[in-house]
This record gives sequence, C-alpha cells and structure tokens, in this order.
Amino acid sequence: LRVERAALGPNHSDVILTLQYTAQVHQQRGELKDALQCYNEVLRIQKRNILGLDENDNVICKETAAKSLVSNSSNAKNSNNRSNGNDPAPMARTLNSIANVHLQNGNTQSVVDIMSRAARILRSVGRSEDELRLSGFHLYGFAVLHPEGAPCA
Repeated sequence: LRVERAALGPNHSDVILTLQYTAQVHQQRGELKDALQCYNEVLRIQKRNILGLDENDNVICKETAAKSLVSNSSNAKNSNNRSNGNDPAPMARTLNSIANVHLQNGNTQSVVDIMSRAARILRSVGRSEDELRLSGFHLYGFAVLHPEGAPCA
C-alpha cells in the first residue's frame, strides 16, 4: 500500500482497491476496527475523487464538484450512462461495506443510518437500493425497524 501510494498517488483507484481488499481481510478475521479504518479511508478518497469534497464535506475542487453535479443530474435522467468517473455509486457500495462491519459488531443504529445514506446516494443517480446487501442475521428486524432499507434486507 505504501509503495502504491508513493508510485501512483494517494487517491489512485489502485490504492482504493488495495484498501478495499485489506478491509475485507480484516473483516473476515474479525478485526473490525481495522476494517472500518480501511473502509473509511476508501470513502474519504472516493469523496475527494468523485465529489471534490474533503472529509468534512467542504468543496476542495470546485471543478470536480461542478462536474459531479452535472453528471449526476444527467445520470438520474439516463441511468445507463455510468462510465464517467463521477458516479457516486461506489461510495454507496463502500457505505454498504461499512454497514456490514457495524452489523457484524452489533451496532444496529449505525447500520440503519449508513444504509439510509447509501440508499439516498443510489436513488439520487436513478439507481435502485436493491444493489445494497446486508450480510448476517437479524435482517427481518432491520426491515421492520427501517422500512426504507427493507429492499436491501
């Protein structure tokens, strides 16, 4: 990871991929704190790359933010056009992974909040929240507590 960051830059898509794989390994080993750190770093990079935002949702790159707004509004009208680099769906998938770590850790309120955020992101670009998946048990309870998230349960 250090070599990738040095060679490719800290926001490169290969760095994101390595962080995602690392997070998955941590999650499978039950190292949930480490998994969350990796997924949260992925989310920070995605926010920077896709939306031009920093970790506090402040605009750091007005050009990226403007392109993101334009492409997202046109994506909502034409959901088949997903080839541009400003599609926020990967952020929704990262949030989905973070929610699964929280579910594994028993933090159901966090799961509800994060899955709601992921569903809103997908709907904002004309995509279905059916793309979201929760792993584990207690999915019926999740659907009852949070009807908006029922499709992903």
